[in-house]
Amino acid sequence: PIGLESAANYKGEKKSSPPDSVEVFFSILKSQSKQFNFSNDQLHEMFRDVLPEYILKSRQLISYVHNIADMALELDDNTFEKNYTNDNAIFMLRLAKYVPMKNEQPSALGEHQDYLGFTLIQNDDVPGLEVNVNGKWFHVESKPDTLLLIAGEFIERWTNNHWRSVLHRVAAVKQLRYSIIFFSGPDLNCVIQTLPCKKCIEQPSKYAPITGYEHSEQKKAAIRN
Repeated sequence: PIGLESAANYKGEKKSSPPDSVEVFFSILKSQSKQFNFSNDQLHEMFRDVLPEYILKSRQLISYVHNIADMALELDDNTFEKNYTNDNAIFMLRLAKYVPMKNEQPSALGEHQDYLGFTLIQNDDVPGLEVNVNGKWFHVESKPDTLLLIAGEFIERWTNNHWRSVLHRVAAVKQLRYSIIFFSGPDLNCVIQTLPCKKCIEQPSKYAPITGYEHSEQKKAAIRN
């Protein structure tokens, strides 16, 4: 429901971050079984065939991204993908509807970093998405028939900050805005530690090894505190 929570809470700012003006629908894919956590009764008829296909195609695209990442970092084949091949891996679709607010709330979705692996974002033509570069906010132009790829905190840890997890938000909107976000994450039992690529080990590791589960629990603890 709109106003239930704030994405900025994941930075540990629960007391100061206003709730987000966004309504969302989540669907989780079980990778090997290709099963979804929703029934047809939960979906409008027009989505019943399209949504499962979109999720499966997005999963396939993430595999291609992993292959490209292996090549870009000069890693062995399957370095990324091997952590995403069982049903403990995370593939989650988020349909978001941002609504105009009567108050002067500065953002529809608070500033945050994705904490998993790679994320695919498809935006409509209503502006709103912004990224923070060196302390300044920049508008991300939406182009037809394109997807935006961003890295989560697991990628940042794996690459020892060679690839950064960008701080982003959705600015307050003056008209309805829709987006489709596909999150991906490894089996949370895997250990996230600096990968043996040249660019990743040029500097000492900035992060101690940690399991995906431990990292997720740290994010949850930041909210509670």
